[in-house]
Amino acid sequence: MGKSSLRVRVMQKLAAEGVACAVIDPQTRGTSLSEDQWYAGTIKRLIDDLHLQEKIDFSSWWKDLAAQSISAVERFTYFIDRVLLAELSQDVVIFVEEIDNLLSLKFDTDGFFILIRSFFERRAEDLRYRRLTFAFLGVATPSDLIVSKHSLAFNIGRAVEMSGFQLQEAQPLMQGLVGKVDDPQAVLQAVLYWTGGQPFLTQRVLNLVVQEADLRLSPPDLVAQVVTSQLIDNWEAQDVPPHLKTIRDRILRSDERLRGRLLGIYQQVLDAEPPPLPIPPLSPSPPLSSRKEGGIIADESYEQIQLRLTGLVVKREGRLKVYNPIYAQVFNGQWVARALADLRPGFYGEAFKAWQEAQEEQKESFLLRGQALRDAETWAKGKRLSKEDERFLDDSQDVEKRDMERRLAAETEANQILTAAREQAESQLETANQELLETREESDRIIKKANRRNKLSLLGALGAIAIAAIAVPISIKAVDDLKIARQDVQEAEGEKKQLEQDKDQLNKDKISLNRSLAQTKINEKKANDNLKRANLNTIKAQEKYLQAQTKERAAQQQYLQAHRQVQKATLRLNQVNQDKIQAEEATAAAKEQLQLATAQKLQAETAAKIAKAAVDKAKITLAAAERDQNTILAVNRLEKAGQASLNRAQYEQVRGLVDAMRVGEEAQQLVQTQGQKGFAASPIYTLQTILDQVENRAIKPWQHQTLLAHEGTVWTAAFSPDGQRIVTASWDNTARVWDAKTGSQLALLSGHESGVYTAAFSPDGQRIVTASWDNTARVWDAKTGSQLALLSGHESGVYTAAFSPDGQRLVTASWDNTARVWSAKTGSQLALLSGHESGVYTAAFSSDGQRIVTASWDKTARVWSAKTGSQLALLSGHESGVYTAAFSSDGQRIVTASWDKTARVWSAKTGSQLALLSGHESGVYTAAFSSDGQRIVTASWDKTARVWSAKTGSQLALLSGHESGVYTAAFSSDGQRIVTASWDKTARVWSAKTGSQLALLSGHESGVYTAAFSSDGQRIVTASWDKTARVWSVENLDRLLVRGCNWLKPTFRTLSVTTSQKRKGRESKYLSRGVSWRQAAGN
Repeated sequence: MGKSSLRVRVMQKLAAEGVACAVIDPQTRGTSLSEDQWYAGTIKRLIDDLHLQEKIDFSSWWKDLAAQSISAVERFTYFIDRVLLAELSQDVVIFVEEIDNLLSLKFDTDGFFILIRSFFERRAEDLRYRRLTFAFLGVATPSDLIVSKHSLAFNIGRAVEMSGFQLQEAQPLMQGLVGKVDDPQAVLQAVLYWTGGQPFLTQRVLNLVVQEADLRLSPPDLVAQVVTSQLIDNWEAQDVPPHLKTIRDRILRSDERLRGRLLGIYQQVLDAEPPPLPIPPLSPSPPLSSRKEGGIIADESYEQIQLRLTGLVVKREGRLKVYNPIYAQVFNGQWVARALADLRPGFYGEAFKAWQEAQEEQKESFLLRGQALRDAETWAKGKRLSKEDERFLDDSQDVEKRDMERRLAAETEANQILTAAREQAESQLETANQELLETREESDRIIKKANRRNKLSLLGALGAIAIAAIAVPISIKAVDDLKIARQDVQEAEGEKKQLEQDKDQLNKDKISLNRSLAQTKINEKKANDNLKRANLNTIKAQEKYLQAQTKERAAQQQYLQAHRQVQKATLRLNQVNQDKIQAEEATAAAKEQLQLATAQKLQAETAAKIAKAAVDKAKITLAAAERDQNTILAVNRLEKAGQASLNRAQYEQVRGLVDAMRVGEEAQQLVQTQGQKGFAASPIYTLQTILDQVENRAIKPWQHQTLLAHEGTVWTAAFSPDGQRIVTASWDNTARVWDAKTGSQLALLSGHESGVYTAAFSPDGQRIVTASWDNTARVWDAKTGSQLALLSGHESGVYTAAFSPDGQRLVTASWDNTARVWSAKTGSQLALLSGHESGVYTAAFSSDGQRIVTASWDKTARVWSAKTGSQLALLSGHESGVYTAAFSSDGQRIVTASWDKTARVWSAKTGSQLALLSGHESGVYTAAFSSDGQRIVTASWDKTARVWSAKTGSQLALLSGHESGVYTAAFSSDGQRIVTASWDKTARVWSAKTGSQLALLSGHESGVYTAAFSSDGQRIVTASWDKTARVWSVENLDRLLVRGCNWLKPTFRTLSVTTSQKRKGRESKYLSRGVSWRQAAGN
């Protein structure tokens, strides 16, 4: 029951015990009331519910208090204290409905909850208040009730979380199904799967089942059809009364700062959930709903609590999960993406979307930078963004930081180069200045030395002149004395002796004078010589001075030249670097041209050698093509003729059978001459159908043998390479090996502690690998069933396990977000393939065993090195989880199938998308290449399978006829037929070329999960929810012709049938009777 139903039931029980009950329901009076209006209406409702009309004249009482300026809150206090508790002696419980609506009123509601807290606190001093209890019903927590930071929190309340119906609790509801449906218990369980036990939704679906359901369907299909058509499809128009809209509005009308965070957390929950399989579990331990994994860890954060209050998610076993599959499909990943996009500014949203869709190596180019990043940071300030938005902004900030660091590094490097050049120029300039200074100093020294020598020479000359000047007067005086002496001799003879003495003295003086004159001449000569030398030195000094000036001018010139050389050197250095780059590029180009020329030469030589062979081959190919074309035309004609004979048999059985036998024999001859190229499935199907009709058999073209003994759903079944055995995997914790011909059990593979999803033979058929939800995979002896190896290490359930082509290694895919490579012999782990952000569904080796492809619910597939575990390519582009991924036979391409309604073809080497297979109207479960890699078949929940061109992505055929979703589709080994498995309890066989249905495999009692051909294409094995696997085989053409002949013998006198020369045994014996039956056709 819902909150309101629970409240009514509790009130009835309390009333029976004598407790007075009343209800305050904010939603009955709107949200635009004033505080006075709301309290007045609330008190009036309490008076009515508690029958206090005779105790108080409400209108007068209210007006009197208002006239005294008593606030509305105080009036409510007066009413509780002086009226309610005074007039009632029993316990009183007041229920406050839709508490979230009360919190959204226009006035401040803190006062109401503060008042209720005060009532609780009065219990200590006024015992009357112990009789008063308030119960709040709605979407809120106690901490939400008082939001003011200046008031104490509402710490007296105790939150009671509502949980959904469990099967046992919902048993009373089953009474409404009795007589309306065949299996009420199964229908109720299916309804609870879809609704998660949500009370309102559960009752609504049950009503729709009774009113609208097609009771011919099984319980799971019946409920799935009702839910899909009446609730999920076009849900906004059908949501009356509103329920889904209420949940939507609780998120989208929340505070903008909180809204982004709520959507972001919900997106994480969705991404971590298992896929939204529209299959209600019928077993006691349903594999998809009871497992503990899925969702995200519940951390009791404010945002998670607010998201839980919306009703969209629920806390189960410590994890936050989507409440039920209906919510998951209505509020799916696309809905979240649109809601988040509406929150984002235009410039931000466009970049964010491009970033999300880009491949990993291209994401950086779509990050925000500069002003756009600053605008985005301003917008994000104060908001609780989703994890994806936070990552986008963080990455943008990181790349902006790296760009800034690169710019700073480049600027620093440029500055360093400029500084180095400047320092070099300054050094050269300093050297030139030093040389100029030294030249000037040298010039000064030379000039000074010359001046000193000049002065000395002048002084010497002047000294000589002075001596000469002294000597000349002495000589003149001596001549005068000589004249006086001669006069004295004449006048004084007496003085003769004195005169002789004077004469001697004179002679001496004469000698001295002569010496002085001689010395004077010498000195004069020296003075002249010194003067000449001084003049010469002066001239030399002047020359050196001129030389010094010349050197100075030369030094200046050298400085200027050095400066110019610095500039030229810088330019030359740049040119040298550019020339170096150009030279390297030219060298590389020359090498490339040389290689190209060499290759072209080799190609020309090779072309010349193979030209003739090519012509011969072309002739052969043309002839083969003509034969193939003729074969195709013949096959098409037989297909049409077979269908025509089937139609004719509806009103003329004999003629139709004769026509069908003639078509069958032509088909047989075509196979004999053309091999498998001449195979035509339609004649076999036609002949067998007509024979079944004329022999009054049920129309079951394929006979089946049921494999029993499993106690739970059978998920997969597969043939051994030789087609003699079958292995099945079941939710009963076991896998089993069966004889494909007799259906007898050959081995039981027991040891897993939880359901087994997949089982597969090794290439040599000697071993089997199983994958289980007990977190392990195991290797078994296919003959004895003994366990050979335990592959332990995954931290969650294992979906798939497969052998490498050489059988030496195994790969497993798990919901723990990883795939792992193991030794098939020892079980030791060889490589961990880690990188997916959600569970991994499938993992498969390439044909050469060197690579592995994985498919994950994180919307990607990835290619890995099988040896090292390193990621080689990311296949990104799907908009929802990816279920399967498979290599083409040549390993060059990969096909993926996704819940986004598409399949895609990728380059296995680069990860680039080659083709988009778009056309399905619901999720795609499986996609597989034909053996030649030219076609792809897909299976979808839209009830169809489709055949596509692997090259162009164009649709080649639509396989339409199933009445429920299709899980698997697989080609036969020759690529001529396709088998599909559906939740409509059937498998079907189709022409891969035309898409026409060839056979209906009917007999299962519940949905069919897998169907697969044997290697020879003559048998099919199916696995079903009904706990069985079944083997189906078609009668061969020879046997069918024998049956036709035997049936026609009573009608025609002589009949015979031409059979294959290769056939031996009983059929050949029967076919030897009679003559050509063609005569009968002509009668």
